[in-house]
Amino acid sequence: PLTNLPANGTSYPNALKLPGILSEIRPEHRIFAPGKNNLRKKQSPERQHMKIAGFLISFTLFALLLAGIALGLQHVFAPRPILSPNFWLLFVFLYLLNVIVYILSVLGIRKGGEQGVFSILGGIVIKMIFSLSLFLVIFVKSAENQMVLGFNFFSVYLCFMVFEVIYLLRKLRHQN
Repeated sequence: PLTNLPANGTSYPNALKLPGILSEIRPEHRIFAPGKNNLRKKQSPERQHMKIAGFLISFTLFALLLAGIALGLQHVFAPRPILSPNFWLLFVFLYLLNVIVYILSVLGIRKGGEQGVFSILGGIVIKMIFSLSLFLVIFVKSAENQMVLGFNFFSVYLCFMVFEVIYLLRKLRHQN
């Protein structure tokens, strides 16, 4: 597209001036050229709530699948401790924390711009701080097998985070 620039020194009106090889870029070559409809229409509040409801349904099904896998592994390796006594406390806490952080991230993304990025990164950091705080309290206070507790916590934390990030990336991809 940049090969159509005039070689005779004439310039296009409203062209972007850049030093070097790209001396000017015509407005139709810009990503957000005036006159192009690059912005999406705002969605109705009902449609926005449906997307959050879609996440809640998908995430709940994923959490139930993960809980089923955990129970299955506990029965397969019955004599060995696979789940700590505090596994379900960690599981429910991380589930609720992920739901809250996702909703806050979606609200930040809807505001657009830098606020969307800050809401996603802030949500991840806040989620990490709260979940590690609960883990450390249980780790220090309990006399159970701490290796099993650590494995349980980090496996659930990472599975939930991967699900949330994949879901947010799909949402951001559909926005662009």
